[in-house]
Amino acid sequence: MANRLDELYVCGHASDAFLTEVNRYAMRRVSIKVRNRADAEDVGQLTMLYVWKNISKFDPARSTLTNWVRLTTDSMLNDHLKDRYKRQGD
Repeated sequence: MANRLDELYVCGHASDAFLTEVNRYAMRRVSIKVRNRADAEDVGQLTMLYVWKNISKFDPARSTLTNWVRLTTDSMLNDHLKDRYKRQGD
């Protein structure tokens, strides 16, 4: 996984292939944690969109690309689940 993201990430550019791999990674990670395909798809899309908009903020001196995507995915999942449970409580 790490090598695949690194191979697809070129000079701060989020190519379609790179974003597709981010989406796949996020969906796999989320589906292991919550086992809900709809949540995995939602979080995959949210993660992909976040990475696309914020790829210029990635700093290889502070983190590996895989770690950055992993932490972004986890953050998107936490936010998504909070929103979902909040809506269910209304």
